[in-house]
Amino acid sequence: SLRPSSSRESRLHVTLRAPSSTWQNAKIAVFGCGIEPGSTDTKARVELTSADELKEYNLTEETAMAKVVEELAAAKVNVAVTSGNINDMAQHYLEMNNIMVVKIPSKFDIRRLCKASGAITLVRLGAPTPEEAGHARSVDVREIGDTKVVIFDVADDQTSVETLVLRGATRNMMDAVERAIDDAVNV
Repeated sequence: SLRPSSSRESRLHVTLRAPSSTWQNAKIAVFGCGIEPGSTDTKARVELTSADELKEYNLTEETAMAKVVEELAAAKVNVAVTSGNINDMAQHYLEMNNIMVVKIPSKFDIRRLCKASGAITLVRLGAPTPEEAGHARSVDVREIGDTKVVIFDVADDQTSVETLVLRGATRNMMDAVERAIDDAVNV
C-alpha cells in the first residue's frame, strides 16, 4: 500500500479496475466496444444438424478472435483497454499473446486515459494505427488502502491530466477536502 512517505509526483492516471500484470513501456489500444466476436445487426437462426457443424461454427469464431489478437500483437500493443465486455475466448488469446487487458466501464475514465496517454478510442476491433495508440512508461496494479487500482504512468510532460489520490479518516473529511480542491481548481 502507499504511504505519504512513498508518494511521488508524476503524470498518472489511476482507475479502480485490477488486472494482474505489470508492463513497462506500454503501447495502449483503447476500445470503445467490447473485445468479443462480432455479431450481426439482424437476428438470424442457425440450424446445426451435426456435431461437426457445431465444431466448424465455433472454429470460425475462434479463428476470427485469434486474428484480431494477433493483429494487436503484431502492432506491439501490450495493453488493451475496453469499455465493453471481454469474451472468455478473447481473454484466452490476449493472455497467450502476453497482452494485459483492462476493463473500464466509465466513459469519463476512458476519455481521461486517452487524454493522458495520447490514445484515440477505437470503435472497431483490430490493431490501432501509430496515431491511435497510446503510450505509458508503465502500467501496473497497486493496492491503495484496501482498493486495488491500475496505474497508468505516462511519461509525457505535455499531458494536462493529473490524478490526486487522497485518503482520510472519515467520509466527511474527504468530502471537505474534495470541495476545497474543486474550489481551488475551478476558480
